Amino acid sequence: MTAAIITIPTIEPTTTPAIQALLELVVGTAFCNWIFVARKSSRNLQVIVDTVIKTLKNIAKENAVGIEGITLEMLSDVVNVTGPKIMAIALMDSLEQLLDRPVDDRDYALTKRPKLVGEVLVMPGVSFAALQNGNPTDQGDVLVTHHYEGSWKKEDAEAKEHKKLKQEQDQRQQEEATKEATSLPPPPPPPPASASADAAVAT
Repeated sequence: MTAAIITIPTIEPTTTPAIQALLELVVGTAFCNWIFVARKSSRNLQVIVDTVIKTLKNIAKENAVGIEGITLEMLSDVVNVTGPKIMAIALMDSLEQLLDRPVDDRDYALTKRPKLVGEVLVMPGVSFAALQNGNPTDQGDVLVTHHYEGSWKKEDAEAKEHKKLKQEQDQRQQEEATKEATSLPPPPPPPPASASADAAVAT
C-alpha cells in the first residue's frame, strides 16, 4: 500500500468552462487531499507532483512569467490547480499505467469499505470527509474531520474580483476605442478619373 485516500463526490465549479468540462468528463468523484499516507518516494505521489508542476508551467507560459511570478489572478481555480480534482486525474493516470487498463471513479466511488485499487487503498467517504459525504452511517468510523476554515479563500476571492474588474475595464476601453474609430469622418473620395487626366495633360 502506498497511499490511503478517500473519495469526495462533490465537485466545485471553476471559472474556466473548458477546464471544468474536462474535469467533469474525467472526474466524477475526487480524492481528498487534506490527509493521505504514502511510503517515501511513492510513485503515485510523484505522478501527482509532476502533474501539478506541469500545470503551473503551462499557467506561467500563458502569462509570460516564471513559475515564481504566478499570482492568484492567473489561476482559474486554486482547487483545480492543486486540489482534489487534479489529484484524482493524476492518480487515475498513475493507476492506468500500473494496471494497463482504463481507471475511473467506478473503480472506487461510493465504496463502503476500504478498497484496494492497484497499489492504492481507497478509504470510504466517512473516514476522512464524513460531513462532505452527508454523514453516512454504513461506512464505518469517522477518522478525521475537516472543518473547511479555508484561510486562503479570502485572498483568492479578492484576486478573482480584481481580475473581473480588470477584464470589465479592458472590455469598456475596447468598446470605446471601437466606437471612436467608427465615429471618425470618412476620408475624402479620390478625384474623378477625368480630372486626373486633365491635370496630366496640363502638365
